[in-house]
Amino acid sequence: MPEITLAEVRKTHRDTLMRYKQARIPFVEIVTADDEHVCDYCEKHAGLYKIGRVPPLPHKGCTASPLTKKTEGKTWCRCCYAPIYEPEEMVQPNHKKHI
Repeated sequence: MPEITLAEVRKTHRDTLMRYKQARIPFVEIVTADDEHVCDYCEKHAGLYKIGRVPPLPHKGCTASPLTKKTEGKTWCRCCYAPIYEPEEMVQPNHKKHI
């Protein structure tokens, strides 16, 4: 089975954001796996963003990402985008609102 590349993961996230923009979704929440493996960087950046101001995934500072080489490619950032119409609808309401 072929390996998934970092470029493919980034493209998937970009395509997801593009579909949300086309659907006129006003907000995006970065959702973590919400477990003990979530790195501090991802925990800090999780939360609600306006659709045009959301940072790209995987986060450049994620310690679970092959970008950092700290995990020797054994794991991947598990953050994802969730479409949000109203800020009160956040998936993980304990996270920040970066809007």
